[in-house]
Amino acid sequence: MSAIISTSILTADTLQNSPVDIWNHAKITRLRQLEQADLGHDLQDRWVHIREDTTAYTSLTGLSVVGLQADSVANFSVVYEYMYADCKAQIRGSGDEVKAYLDRQIPRSGLNGSLILPSGWPYKLSELSIQLNRDTDTIDRLFNVSYLNPIFGQLYYQSSFFLVSPQNLSTTWATTGYLFYGTRDGYNERTMFLYKCALHDMEIEANTICSSAACRTSRLRRPLNPKLKQVYPPTDTQGYNVNGEGRPGL
Repeated sequence: MSAIISTSILTADTLQNSPVDIWNHAKITRLRQLEQADLGHDLQDRWVHIREDTTAYTSLTGLSVVGLQADSVANFSVVYEYMYADCKAQIRGSGDEVKAYLDRQIPRSGLNGSLILPSGWPYKLSELSIQLNRDTDTIDRLFNVSYLNPIFGQLYYQSSFFLVSPQNLSTTWATTGYLFYGTRDGYNERTMFLYKCALHDMEIEANTICSSAACRTSRLRRPLNPKLKQVYPPTDTQGYNVNGEGRPGL
């Protein structure tokens, strides 16, 4: 599994806009209109054909297909699930303006208990999480989280931050949680942008056409009969069998 992830990341610069991954597996396209429909803006479950110039994909890895015969042609549909973040700009302003906005948006007991996640995603992240005292700390404290890169031995400071709601076991994250992302203006470091993000779980049906070993995704739609949510272990790399057995791989 780690080899798959590492290889995908190393080839991201050259293959992130490719319809197939490094193993020639067809990638699933992200279609904005389907995601909007899933949020309740459209109730029609119709096929949407994929344009050749589409460059947004759900993952760096494609759909692993097993069971194809040599020199054969297969046309099948598979249900595919992925998660994406929808971030909307909330405010562009000074540190005081951003802090005042957070004061209005987050309950008083929430911000003091919020986790500040450094944008570098360092090792031992839990040891680096800090709390912001909304009465005495300025917004600059969110950018002053530093960490030592264990590989190069260098100290880094953040140009952005994440604010994540504390875990509450009595309620669900989807109804009570929040995720804010803040970053400095590239031209004026005293000006900041603040985004509020929501995580969505998207289920689609992908029509896939294979000719010999080459496959491509031709069209997508929301499933007519959505399945119950299932969680597969991260080590599960079983491919999708064209005979209807198995499930989508990574």
